[in-house]
Amino acid sequence: METNHFKNKIINILIKVFFIFLGFLTLANVAYAIDTYAPIESITIGEFIYNDDYTPTADDCKISIYSPSLTIQVNNQTMTDEGTVAVTGWHYYTWTTLASEGKYPAFITCGSGGTGDLFKLDKSFIVKSPVVTDSSIAAAVDANTSSTVSGAITTINGNTDTKTGTLATTLSSLPGNIWAYSTRTITSFGTLVADIATAVWGSGTRSLSTYGTLVADVWNNGTRTLTSGGGGATAADIWSYGTRNLTDNTLTSGSLAKVSDLSGLATATNVTNATSGLATSAGLASA
Repeated sequence: METNHFKNKIINILIKVFFIFLGFLTLANVAYAIDTYAPIESITIGEFIYNDDYTPTADDCKISIYSPSLTIQVNNQTMTDEGTVAVTGWHYYTWTTLASEGKYPAFITCGSGGTGDLFKLDKSFIVKSPVVTDSSIAAAVDANTSSTVSGAITTINGNTDTKTGTLATTLSSLPGNIWAYSTRTITSFGTLVADIATAVWGSGTRSLSTYGTLVADVWNNGTRTLTSGGGGATAADIWSYGTRNLTDNTLTSGSLAKVSDLSGLATATNVTNATSGLATSAGLASA
């Protein structure tokens, strides 16, 4: 009997410990779930409110907010709801937090004690500056990357300056290397020369009169020769040629042959006086 009583005590103790532990977890979850806002931040505090039959209510709800020093900041102000159209039971209130950090007690009240439907809901929250801010992130990034970036810049400059100097030297010596190259050629351009010649002779507007005084210089050259016979022929060569013929029918006095050149003709015509007879018979002037 005593054994059973002892067992019952142990069971009761275990049950109490279990419920105490469960309550601790519940409080821990409540504490963890509390909303936290930044100082001077616009916030919206709201809740879905339903009637006893779980239908959304459009009845007025009021909210009160206290500072961490328990000074009233919002005193029983009516919350905004959706009205009678498309009611979802959502009631809310917009407020800007103070600069002071700490826990702000707040609660919502709906209904009234006289009608037996009074409803109160804790909506306390915490105001606290965030640990991570834009400036703190920037400072951390700068502190960890400045030296690395500076080292990278030094390394890059050290390598690129050398390469740039080498490249500049190579480029400056390139023209000299090209002209001094022993096997360079301008004859390996395929049909370039032939194409140029064809284009020149095939041009419909080509002219020989655009070479300044070239033609006049040729004809005015005192030692020019005619080479169509395969050799050079000067004026003296032509006039001293023994078998030349005069075929001009309008000979001038300077073109007439001498009397001595016509001795054969005088003998053939029985002219005794070559001068008078030949002149009379041939109508030629005396040499």
